[in-house]
Amino acid sequence: MNRRSLFGLTVCMLLLGPTTQMVLADPIEDDFWAIMSGNNQVQQGGGTGWVDQIVTQGFDAAYLDIVDAYYFWGAEVDPGDQVPGDPTGESDAAERMIDFVVDITAHARATNPDFFVIPQNGGYILADLQAGSPDPTRVAAYRDAIGAIGVEDMYFRGGADENNPYDPDTDRVNILKDDFLDAGVPVLTVEYLNDPTMVDSFFDVAVDDGFMPYAAPSRALDVLGVPLTVPEPASLALLALGGMALVCRRRGRGSRD
Repeated sequence: MNRRSLFGLTVCMLLLGPTTQMVLADPIEDDFWAIMSGNNQVQQGGGTGWVDQIVTQGFDAAYLDIVDAYYFWGAEVDPGDQVPGDPTGESDAAERMIDFVVDITAHARATNPDFFVIPQNGGYILADLQAGSPDPTRVAAYRDAIGAIGVEDMYFRGGADENNPYDPDTDRVNILKDDFLDAGVPVLTVEYLNDPTMVDSFFDVAVDDGFMPYAAPSRALDVLGVPLTVPEPASLALLALGGMALVCRRRGRGSRD
């Protein structure tokens, strides 16, 4: 497990992935969890495994990487690799991933009512869920379970590990605004950049879109990037709003549970 700090909160990173077929192939029961850990070993059955460890060790949240794995099972999987019970399409796969994320959070909140998760990527999950028909109950449950959503490679895209050309994915920007930001869910956006001019450009466009940017100098995430700096009082306002959005969502849930 990896430990991160976000506005004074302690966040644990977990990896989900396309190889965790049981996440999507079977309904998630109260006593069944399948979570991909950092060494790509799946812990399942017989209890709640990593979730209990995360909460009892004092983590405030879990950062769930590769939530967009649902799309693999809903749209990209080779038919020859499918087994009975696998998702029948994108909407079904999105529904199962949402239920999985909500169940993880609900279990953690039985111990810590303020606990939340931050999905990494999966910006289209609510749109894919409702491709066939509206599902406001699941949409509300997912938004309540998450404290923010993280995305990467949205503005500077290409085949290089770092410093890809500016090529914004406007469709993804717009869906994140519509489905998350406008609903009060902060959007954390990461680009892999170490060119100072590109970093400055990234910060400008991301802040203009209402997102909270971070420029990682290395895709290996082994070097800290420069912090976002804007003239005061705008810098104070940006940090305050970002921190308050996360903390207030966190505390607000605790008062309702």
